[in-house]
Amino acid sequence: MISKYKSFEPKIIPASAMAKLGLKNVVDVPVQPELYSQSDYCFNNVKRYLESNDGSMMFGWITSIWGNLVLRLSAHVVVQKTDGNLVCVSPSALNAKKIKFLPDPTIPNLIKNERMPIKHIALKEHALVQELLDLEAEIGDWHLSGNGLMTPQDANEFNFKRALAYSKLEKLAQEVTSKNDQCFCGSSKLRKKCCK
Repeated sequence: MISKYKSFEPKIIPASAMAKLGLKNVVDVPVQPELYSQSDYCFNNVKRYLESNDGSMMFGWITSIWGNLVLRLSAHVVVQKTDGNLVCVSPSALNAKKIKFLPDPTIPNLIKNERMPIKHIALKEHALVQELLDLEAEIGDWHLSGNGLMTPQDANEFNFKRALAYSKLEKLAQEVTSKNDQCFCGSSKLRKKCCK
């Protein structure tokens, strides 16, 4: 386990994060997985869906937040139906009925070795947050490199570094979370109804 706090889907994407990304739109997209759909294989799920249905692929990002400090963006593909409506045919990792989707037509240019990119953005500027972002960027670069599976030793080393970085941020996560924010622990409740 990397952290005792869980990531959660944000109710809103902070405007500062949208500005850093150069994106303007956030779309609530219903999640309607097909029987054959697999988690973490959105591209293949959409490709298979389009083999027997009309529509097209739309690339974008799905998000989660850790500790109200870090926004994680995972490249994602959804179906754009012929009427313009969007639908996600992949199971949601957070078991959501809908996802917040940030359309981004530049994602195909970021795909390397058939691997979808992942980004992390600081929601609060702090040296410890930057330390974590640097580590996550290193892991992201490895992911896109296509160098195959990590050795158990490398995986253990990365997991140790990540666990240490996240544990250093737990106190800061408590400090930056107001009582009306989603709780830093990842429960999706407001802090005033969760961790004191």
